[in-house]
Amino acid sequence: MDHANAVIRYPIRGVVTAAGNSGEIDAVDYPPNDFRKLLDVNVMGTFLVVQAAARVMQKQKSAGSIVLIASMSGTVANKVRAFPLFLVRFEDC
Repeated sequence: MDHANAVIRYPIRGVVTAAGNSGEIDAVDYPPNDFRKLLDVNVMGTFLVVQAAARVMQKQKSAGSIVLIASMSGTVANKVRAFPLFLVRFEDC
């Protein structure tokens, strides 16, 4: 974020994140290390990008927008594929 801020002509007014990572593994077989990687990308990666952008906007003393894009699969099961960990719902089991 520091590099981007240094090379652009205008203040940062917003950031959009669209991180999304899942896997083609059934939840009961999902390896813990792979789940950690999933959390690191989807949650921690999003948090770090938003935090860095907010710090720049705060330093600039400028308002801005932060948009987080998520998949519909975060709230409903997608029936066209095996149930990765984040898609499992008890009524589907």
